[in-house]
Amino acid sequence: MKRIDSRVKVISVLFLSIFTFLYPLQLLFLFLSFLFLLYLISRASIKALMKNILSLKVLLILILLIEVLFTKGETLFKLGFFNITYEGVEEALIFLGRIFSLVTLGTFLSQTTSSLELAKALQSLLSFLRFFKVPVEKLTLSLSLSWRFIPILFKEGERIKKSLVVRGLNPKSFWEKIRMSRNLAFPLLVGVLRQADELGEALEVRGVGEVPLLLSEEKRIDLFSIAVFIFLLLFAFSLLWWGS
Repeated sequence: MKRIDSRVKVISVLFLSIFTFLYPLQLLFLFLSFLFLLYLISRASIKALMKNILSLKVLLILILLIEVLFTKGETLFKLGFFNITYEGVEEALIFLGRIFSLVTLGTFLSQTTSSLELAKALQSLLSFLRFFKVPVEKLTLSLSLSWRFIPILFKEGERIKKSLVVRGLNPKSFWEKIRMSRNLAFPLLVGVLRQADELGEALEVRGVGEVPLLLSEEKRIDLFSIAVFIFLLLFAFSLLWWGS
């Protein structure tokens, strides 16, 4: 999969993400199975995929409970004061399938494409904005730095969390963890702003912003990448047509 042009990967992920919201429940899980198979073929890290999914576990559980407990419809069974409905379970499964699909696509892109290649792809795809006087190079640089800051953000959060545990703040229950997150927020913000300021000074010293940033010359998209894109597009459309 690393042979595929990075511009084709970005466009494919964008299109497949849109199709994720068009499929009904049965086709959505068939589509998710196809994405997982594609992920395995690309030999991307399963550990990275599971880590990204598990990082959303609190949000997933919260939204799933809201969908299951508060969606009205035909009663499946009663759980105390709540009516569990067919529609609620279906909406929860659809939500789950869409999140898993989007996370799989995002992880696939990050695992098979380097940050520099992504920046090159975006610079090429957004080049038409130059006609509207948009500084594409600076915009691409900003997006690239944003991707770089995501792992730094997690590392900074882990460092602050460990320092709080050393001071005796080791929450056990869910609500204690929620309260602890308030103690994490301010030092995390200060740490990220400090690193952003240091990075800005480093870029200024190197003259970035004074001269145009050209990542590389654009190359033509090879036939193999075009064939892969056409195949993915035909597969996505055929599923949609089959469902209709």
